[in-house]
Amino acid sequence: MSENFFKDSKLLGICTKFSRILGLVRDNLCGRIFGTSMIFGAFTLAFRIPNLFRRLFGEGALSAAFIPQLVNCIEKEDEKEAKEFASTIMSITLLVLSFICVIGVVGSLFARQFVEPNSEWMFILNFTIVLFPYLIFICTTALLGSVLNVLKHFLSPALMPIIFNIIWITGLVVAWYIYPSANNTSFEEKQLIAHQRLIFICVCITFSGVLQLLFLYVVLMKKGWKLSLSFKTKTAYCKKVLVDFLPVTFSMAIFQLNVLMDSLIAVTMAESKHALAALYYSDRIQQLPLGVISISIATAMYPLLAKLNAQDKQEEFRETLNKATRGLWFLIIPSFIGIIGLKTALVEVFFAFEDPASTIATSNALMCYSAGLLFTCTLPLLTRSFYAKGAVHIPVRIGLVMVVINIVLNIILVKTTNLQGAAIALGTSITSAINVIVMLIIAQKKFQIISFHKVISRVPVLLIPSAPLIAWLFFVNSSIFNQWVIIPSNNALNLSPSLIIVCVGAPVGALLYLGISYLMKMTELKEIMQR
Repeated sequence: MSENFFKDSKLLGICTKFSRILGLVRDNLCGRIFGTSMIFGAFTLAFRIPNLFRRLFGEGALSAAFIPQLVNCIEKEDEKEAKEFASTIMSITLLVLSFICVIGVVGSLFARQFVEPNSEWMFILNFTIVLFPYLIFICTTALLGSVLNVLKHFLSPALMPIIFNIIWITGLVVAWYIYPSANNTSFEEKQLIAHQRLIFICVCITFSGVLQLLFLYVVLMKKGWKLSLSFKTKTAYCKKVLVDFLPVTFSMAIFQLNVLMDSLIAVTMAESKHALAALYYSDRIQQLPLGVISISIATAMYPLLAKLNAQDKQEEFRETLNKATRGLWFLIIPSFIGIIGLKTALVEVFFAFEDPASTIATSNALMCYSAGLLFTCTLPLLTRSFYAKGAVHIPVRIGLVMVVINIVLNIILVKTTNLQGAAIALGTSITSAINVIVMLIIAQKKFQIISFHKVISRVPVLLIPSAPLIAWLFFVNSSIFNQWVIIPSNNALNLSPSLIIVCVGAPVGALLYLGISYLMKMTELKEIMQR
């Protein structure tokens, strides 16, 4: 049973990978149309707010508090009781989110009276007003997806980001034609057109939330789980969710809160006009391994850990977490090496900025974000393992300290270095590393939910296939590769150097890493490939 989460995570990984590819197409269009302009930076900050709630509910807090109780309810009660419990949590979620939405919209309208017209903060507030309703639909969608995951149905929830990206891409294309821009347009007119286009995108994003919610609700109904409005909160399961939700929310929000704080510090302290948008674009690239690998494994693993804990199978619980962590590191280490080695080429290919300064700012931020990629991707596994054990207070206490550390580090690095937005990304990476190290120590010493020495002992082995990968990436960036491959390909096919570097460097590097791992008969590769 402990091997099933890799099988489920493969399905999630395939859907997530397709979604991330669409996301890169979307961001490529954004890069071509808006670049790292001030107004697009304002949009990215406004989008962080509902996106923070989406990630909390979809990839963390509510799911972490809700899934173990739903599993227990299904195990110990009948299906009718489980449906009633799910309906109550859904109803409370809708009520709370509607209240947050009203407060957010009214507060943004009120704040508009105190900012200058056409300022960055005015644009942020305008976008926020349109985007706030999105959090109602997408967070409720995430809750329905959690129910489907407990029912061992992973496909439909995994399709939701694909729908989201398709609608966003369609909105970009339509907005381009609805609000055209001529070559002789003044800066003020271009800014107005960009504002109109981005408002249209905000409307499309909110509409995608409605569509996703309806889709999953129909899927649940077909499975015989017709949820309705209910407020029977006196059951033990509801009380447990309500008690755990706030601490779980805070601890699962650490990474996302840090990213939001990155944006706020960038808009208030960083001198570079590219800083805010550069942080968004670089975060989009690091989201590839985070979503395709880390979140997929953690999402598929969590219901299993909750069930093992409910059945008091502690040794199997420990082995499952060990296996998931080792498998995660096996996949993340080459991802980290690849992103660092190809950072500039990746930015040029994915976002196609016209301004070279945008490329430099984004690649620098990407390098600093990627420095902590291993820790950032490990965090979802560790937090879910603590929640499966019911130890919600530990991540909360650690998280409180981490938020303070992140803010202090970001401010210090911005003020004492010339890294601008990259300094903020570096501070967040250092914070993630500290967070994971502390949680790993506690997980082993106090709760014995992971065999720390078994996991750490595999790191030197994982570095063996990484060495040829590093050598290959050095070669790809060398003058020899440029003379032998890039120049002939450019002359024959008229391909950009960055596209050649990415299309040759990434797949060959991946095959090199996997091939050597196969020859070494590495345990992690066998476990991941098992069905």
